Amino acid sequence: MKKLASVVLMLLLLCGCRQQKTDVTKEMREANGFSAHAMVHYLDKQYAFTVEKDPETVRIVLETPQPLNGFTVSLTKDTYTVGFHDVSFRTETLPDHMGKIIGPVFALCDAIAKQEGEHLPDGVFTYQTGEMTAICRFDREAGVPISLSIGDEFSLEFTDFTYT
Repeated sequence: MKKLASVVLMLLLLCGCRQQKTDVTKEMREANGFSAHAMVHYLDKQYAFTVEKDPETVRIVLETPQPLNGFTVSLTKDTYTVGFHDVSFRTETLPDHMGKIIGPVFALCDAIAKQEGEHLPDGVFTYQTGEMTAICRFDREAGVPISLSIGDEFSLEFTDFTYT
């Protein structure tokens, strides 16, 4: 009988130690909006930008490299507004090179809003973007994304992430 109790206790301990899949995207999905800084490494280049989201729009403003400082891309429903200085235009798709740099952020917001993707243990959320799987790691306690990666070509670190 003692052996049976020991085995049951061991099973309970093992089950309790297993990481559970939790919805780490809930806070982001339910927030009115957010702002963050992002540092992207794409191939051999590095880009820095701010991301702002309100209930209607996700807006990205590039900071570096210097020639792109002030370049903006906003997404409202299915329409992008691209701007640089006083010139802007609307489009339904982003040019390929631009889409590879900032598209994963728009895809992350879309996947979370539509509750698509998979919640894995340890605060990991995966979703499809194009033909690739994106992996977003969340700080489980704070409920904020901390990094995003797609294969070996693309990585992003979020900093100063704040819900509004």
